Amino acid sequence: MIASQKAYTHLVRRVLLPMIGLVALLLVGLLAAVWVVAAHQTRAAEGEEIRLVRSALAMRGEYMRKIALDYGTWDEAYENLVAEPDAAWSDENIGFWSSSHYGFDMALVVGPDGRADYAADHGERISAPVSALLPDGAEAIVRAAVSPTGEGAASGLLLSSAGPAIAAAAIIRRSEHDQPAEAERHVLILIDALDDKTLAQFERAYPLAHLRLEAPSFEAAASETIVDAEGRTIARLAWDGERPGDDLLRVAIPIWLAVAVAFGLLIWTGTGQVRSSSRIVAASVHRATHDALTDLPNRVLLFERLDAAARALGEGGAPFAVAYLDLDGFKAVNDRHGHAEGDKVLCTVATRLRELVAERDTVARLGGDEFALLLFSGRGDRGRLDGLARRFIAAIEKPIALGGGAEASVSATVGLSLAPGDSTDPLALLRQADEALYAGKRAGKRRALFHDAVQRALAPAA
Repeated sequence: MIASQKAYTHLVRRVLLPMIGLVALLLVGLLAAVWVVAAHQTRAAEGEEIRLVRSALAMRGEYMRKIALDYGTWDEAYENLVAEPDAAWSDENIGFWSSSHYGFDMALVVGPDGRADYAADHGERISAPVSALLPDGAEAIVRAAVSPTGEGAASGLLLSSAGPAIAAAAIIRRSEHDQPAEAERHVLILIDALDDKTLAQFERAYPLAHLRLEAPSFEAAASETIVDAEGRTIARLAWDGERPGDDLLRVAIPIWLAVAVAFGLLIWTGTGQVRSSSRIVAASVHRATHDALTDLPNRVLLFERLDAAARALGEGGAPFAVAYLDLDGFKAVNDRHGHAEGDKVLCTVATRLRELVAERDTVARLGGDEFALLLFSGRGDRGRLDGLARRFIAAIEKPIALGGGAEASVSATVGLSLAPGDSTDPLALLRQADEALYAGKRAGKRRALFHDAVQRALAPAA
């Protein structure tokens, strides 16, 4: 009996107590690890949401810049806004159209003297000085638009009479190559206030709940500073951020307490929670990097892959091409059949493009009816890439079935740039492909053009 007691005491002292201590240490370590993982997940989610907000503002600004540039280089706009100002034409085509079709809040035409030759607020013509409508930030955006190194248009953030807003400015001229003298320069400014309407659009496009404007002094992890084009803080954009770490803690801590009694249960339950958390994170990352409508990679993921391809190329990797594709005739489908049917067209186009590229290639939707592709398939061979681009156009031109037995017909224009032939910088390659795309549209649409071919065509003869 004594021997048995000694054996038991020995077992407790030499085996069980150290094991209990080890289990206790493991439990404490596990709790600390769960806490760290939860904090990391929350920080990662907050960082991803901040990147989404920045991307949303940048993409909206770029969208407005392109619209302003289209207006600014429209010869009819030049005739009716500058050459022979026509107030009725301005009301219909600038004031009403920019508000009803694009949802912009204000549109102004600023003359060489800095005064508003024309101004409209929510489609209605108004008479007010520029300083009252745009108190801060407009000058820097206009300077960027008229800069000789610019493209004649620029966008940014400013403080308007309606509050913080996204703005785009473009020189009004007869063509993209015309540069009016300063004394004759008229500038179109489009304003989209960051009001409830605009923020609701962002909420629908991105996983950002209760998006709202706060005072510049507001402080929260789920917020982003709104800085105007002059570098001044004018507001903060806040939202109810996802906190996957808190969700993890709410589940893991009760489990941890139960595991203190039954360590084996911890292993079984903890493993399940880790898998569940991993799925949550994976789903969150997927939402942040893919287009909600087509499930194609979005601009964020496209740039990550472009950066990786450029780095690999610098280390002796494979050449690649960037294609910028824009649908021709999509607006007419939307106008005639509605946005729901337009979404069907976009999803069908996305499917057809994916079917034509290799597994290593990337098809991304940038927004609206614009797509971008990272192509390794042609390995830099112009003939193969040209054939691939033509197959894109041919596939898109096939009729698309809509509801009620209707069909939609759209086409596409494609611009291509080559790495390393045109550049090795991802932003430059995308911009060059965009320039080739717009050259193709000016040349009649439904075609594919390479950036270097466009440049050679524009170069003066030797």
